[in-house]
Amino acid sequence: MKKKRLRVILTGGTIASYAGEDGVIRLPRALPRALAALLEDLLPSDEWEVQSSSPYLIHSEDVNLHYWNLLLAHLREVLAEEPDAVFIVTGTDTLAYTSNLLALVCHGLPISIHLISSDLPPGDPASNAAANLSSAARAIISGNISLAAHTQGVYVHYRNKNGVMRVHRGERLLQAGDFSTNFLSVPEQISSKLPDLVASIYDAWRARGAAGTPGSTPLLYALPELTAHILCIRPYPAMDYGLYDLSRVDAILHGTYHALTASAEGSGLPELLTKADKAGVPVYLAPAPSGDMNLYATTEKIFRTKKAIPLPGLSFELGYAYLLVLYSKSEFCA
Repeated sequence: MKKKRLRVILTGGTIASYAGEDGVIRLPRALPRALAALLEDLLPSDEWEVQSSSPYLIHSEDVNLHYWNLLLAHLREVLAEEPDAVFIVTGTDTLAYTSNLLALVCHGLPISIHLISSDLPPGDPASNAAANLSSAARAIISGNISLAAHTQGVYVHYRNKNGVMRVHRGERLLQAGDFSTNFLSVPEQISSKLPDLVASIYDAWRARGAAGTPGSTPLLYALPELTAHILCIRPYPAMDYGLYDLSRVDAILHGTYHALTASAEGSGLPELLTKADKAGVPVYLAPAPSGDMNLYATTEKIFRTKKAIPLPGLSFELGYAYLLVLYSKSEFCA
């Protein structure tokens, strides 16, 4: 019987780290033995062939467009070998940003991609590294993700501190909160659909001077590299929008408070909208209310300016991934 092939892409993070005698968590120069042992015992050797590679090894908090471009390029090389599944081992600090980006650009690929991280280095007995890897292994062995038979898409396997293992859709994962290593997702009923987002990106690229009609090509193959400059702003009391320099900004992603609001008084968001409009910089809101929701007076005042572009159903993390791809140059654009 021909063996199935799993490709493991190692990028770093806590799951690839060790805690030194001084208590500092560091990345080793080579794969730590604790993680190597987990990978060796991951799948039945008579059924699966496991190969690993690494485009880089960094702490995930150091990720930037350069590293993400390296990851996307490496992923294209790996997928050219037609593996049966792909695991990406990465860190938790930027896990939700990476998972949302990958879910968007990999939509339409005939393969499942699984992101695995850990709360503590794998050498720590309290680490959830083994549990998270085991969950991903069970998923590809059975062909089932959670309770639904999905064999495509991006998934994140993570056991929270309460001991409950959760399998998240990559496009729904939220960043862990302050003072927490637990991960949650956007509820399915309010999350945006990836096909619609991908279609809107292709429509925008064509409007900007597309050289051809890409059809249903996954964005991973239509996007040579991420190049956009997106300014991300989270609201807080007494914001001074005069502090922001918009000279190198392609677009602004402005977050909202939990009630989907932002300040509309005095030097509030309308001031930024006017400033950005004069500079020719579009401003997007995420999360944003949908059309059937009652609006707070502050939110209604912001929308009345007709200068804010709402992204209903998108988390801040998915909104960032969407704008990053939307404003990067495609091979289909002049």
